[in-house]
Amino acid sequence: MTNTFRLEQKLDDSNMPIWALDKYADFGVLQVYSEMATKELSAELLKKYSLIGIYLKKRFINDPKLENLTELSAGEEAPEEIIVVENDLQFIIKLKDRLDVGLFLDHRPSREIIQEYSKNKNVLNLFAYTGSFSIYSASAGAKSTTTVDLSNNYCTWAQRNFELNGLTANYKKTGLGSTNEIWNEDVLDFIQIARETQSKYDIIILDPPSFSRNKSNIFNVQDDHVKLIKDLQDYLLAESGFIFFSTNLSTFVLSPYIRPGADKLTKKTVPEEFKPYRPHQSFVFYG
Repeated sequence: MTNTFRLEQKLDDSNMPIWALDKYADFGVLQVYSEMATKELSAELLKKYSLIGIYLKKRFINDPKLENLTELSAGEEAPEEIIVVENDLQFIIKLKDRLDVGLFLDHRPSREIIQEYSKNKNVLNLFAYTGSFSIYSASAGAKSTTTVDLSNNYCTWAQRNFELNGLTANYKKTGLGSTNEIWNEDVLDFIQIARETQSKYDIIILDPPSFSRNKSNIFNVQDDHVKLIKDLQDYLLAESGFIFFSTNLSTFVLSPYIRPGADKLTKKTVPEEFKPYRPHQSFVFYG
């Protein structure tokens, strides 16, 4: 069962979205990519799809720290949290407070692909957000999952998603043995720790932000992807393993220095209801 997916979208002549409506259980999220009138559209879509409420997300303002980027646009207010189902797995969603609600719908096929290969594998999920890839892997019988994100909020959210699906995860619980570990750590720092402990992984999921900054590191996916992928290949990837790499940076170009040996997967990982819009690019690299 799946009750969360893209319902409808309007694209411009270059196949970029003008607006898009996503379904999260009985609620909708209307994402708009330029300043536009939305009240009439929201009311029309609410009725068309028999939704309880629709929340507006202003994607044309690229600063998630600003207020008023999300608001109730039509219908009734949602609870603080709702639970959605994707391929019989459950995830906590928060519609009110932020642009990103807890699950990136454009990666449903990507999660399915990872799930298919995860049985008896050691899986590392970097820049893991709320842990959805890890949960797909664990549900398929992964030998272990390691979920890494810099945000304590997202790590806690990931642990709750594990528990929601009847899976145990070890996050800040000393003495609890679990095959599913959650690390509240900068990814670059975690890679150094894993190198020092000679940890190896059969599957590495790498879906970084386009840009991030913290006290010690600045990351830019276009400038830094070569070193990051090569470090993972050289030090953390098991001999017969693979790296799944994805980016939503629309201008991203894979460096020719790592292109040999990489297969592009984008046509397989973008859901049919998103096409011909391409919300991400994805690649696989081998050991």
